[in-house]
Amino acid sequence: MAFETSSKCSCKARWVHCGNQFLQTDCKEYYGCAYGNEAYTWCEVDPGSCPEEARDPLGIRPAWDYCVNDNFDIDWHPKHVADKGVLSELTGLYIAAAFILAAVFTFFLFRYSAIALSMLFELLVQYFLIEVLLLLRRCVIRISRALRRQCCGAGVVERKLSSDLWVVKV
Repeated sequence: MAFETSSKCSCKARWVHCGNQFLQTDCKEYYGCAYGNEAYTWCEVDPGSCPEEARDPLGIRPAWDYCVNDNFDIDWHPKHVADKGVLSELTGLYIAAAFILAAVFTFFLFRYSAIALSMLFELLVQYFLIEVLLLLRRCVIRISRALRRQCCGAGVVERKLSSDLWVVKV
């Protein structure tokens, strides 16, 4: 016999409720309508038994509801069952959270890696430009020395220590 609820739904014939909702421990299997700490009875609702008007403003059907008829003086004692455990219930949530964290970590890793690589590339370009300029300077100095030697013939070329001016002595 299906028990009717205040939302005109039907109770599940058997259902499990855990005393510690967060950790999903101290679980018991109930039958029909159960007495809680209150004076009224309640049950887990059979999801396919609810009419359309039982939906809340967000369109969600009730999962639990109050019974409107009683157990007809039948006393079903709940049976202890194995704990559900929070890990088994939240496995999907943990996987989704791990995926999101991995995506965020990857985004920042690539972002900061790209920034670091661009800075490194900029430093390398600056270093090589300086090296090229120094090489060009050395080449210009050597060419100018060679040209001075050719134009001056047998003259002796000396360099003054106080400046980069060249003096040719004949």
